[in-house]
Amino acid sequence: MKLEEKTRALIWQYVLAPASGNKIEIATSGSSVSAKAYTEGLKSRLGLLMVNRAISAETRPILYSMNFKFNDTAALLTFLTSVSDVVRKSLTGMIEVYTYKKASAGGMFNLLISCTALSRLHLATGIAINSTPTKAANAFHKDAARFLDAMAVAKGDKEKGLDVLRFGKSNKAFSVKEGDEHRAWTVEEKAEFLKLLEDKMK
Repeated sequence: MKLEEKTRALIWQYVLAPASGNKIEIATSGSSVSAKAYTEGLKSRLGLLMVNRAISAETRPILYSMNFKFNDTAALLTFLTSVSDVVRKSLTGMIEVYTYKKASAGGMFNLLISCTALSRLHLATGIAINSTPTKAANAFHKDAARFLDAMAVAKGDKEKGLDVLRFGKSNKAFSVKEGDEHRAWTVEEKAEFLKLLEDKMK
């Protein structure tokens, strides 16, 4: 701690940065959470958070400013349940969720309410499968309304509550059934979905 604060921050950044790629992949099993690939080869790196209060206070914002990846909404829900409110408020980077699952989405969003410093929430697949924009917007807003309102309050602008969200672009993210086939949404349908969400927040 004798080093200057800026120098210490550079050291913490170097130690805590993922070895490969720019995301920390989180795996969950039951109620347990692990980041095996992240800690491999440097298992003691997270020990910085437990050395003492001063170092924990310096390293926590650095660690949680990084990007995190989860397999699905259930995995993110498990992670958010397992960490403290202080950690949730420290999340300032991007969170990527590969698969959106209706059963766990509501609980996930309820815990994300305290993550108002989050820069991005990317939902890659499963947002609206076999659904119209209207139906999808109603269902998504039901799950995410409190989180979106919290983001709007944090930004001081109700119309900017949606800014944190990004959605996948493949047919695994949005599709609708026509006859016996599923097709990806058109650009217009995706725009309609977003407009409907915006209207629900006014």
